[in-house]
Amino acid sequence: MCIDGKYEEVIEEIRRLRQLEDELLEIHTDILRYQALVNEYWVSKETDGVNDLIDRLCGQIRWITDELYSVGHDMIRAYEELPKE
Repeated sequence: MCIDGKYEEVIEEIRRLRQLEDELLEIHTDILRYQALVNEYWVSKETDGVNDLIDRLCGQIRWITDELYSVGHDMIRAYEELPKE
């Protein structure tokens, strides 16, 4: 396979990573909306625990999203460092 074909494969993988990032960010936003509703309509001592769990979940989603972004950049750098045929 020629370099251009490999480059297209890398670009396609990066597109998939970006799509996953977008989906995770959408989930993150939905969770924050849910959290706001919980805080507005469910007043009890349990809401503190629910909020803690939601905050941890959102933190994990942000971490995964950041990792996906980094992987995409690493893929580009690795490809650019490959010897050209």
